[in-house]
Amino acid sequence: DTTLISAADYADNTASRVYIKNTGSSSTDYFTLELGSSNITLGRLYGQDFTWLPYEGEQDIDISSTGTNMELEFMVINEG
Repeated sequence: DTTLISAADYADNTASRVYIKNTGSSSTDYFTLELGSSNITLGRLYGQDFTWLPYEGEQDIDISSTGTNMELEFMVINEG
């Protein structure tokens, strides 16, 4: 797993939002999104899938991928 968004970079208990998109086109390779040190699985993003999440800045968001040279885009909109 790789830390995509580090909670240490954001204030706790904020009304932030996170956007993450798998920019690939594969229907078989995907990114797995996990939350916090317990690695609670949030879900998978296959080619062109995206997610829009509320984010309080209390836990890291980690990713892992099933393929090589996969790319994604992400953005954190932070109120603090």
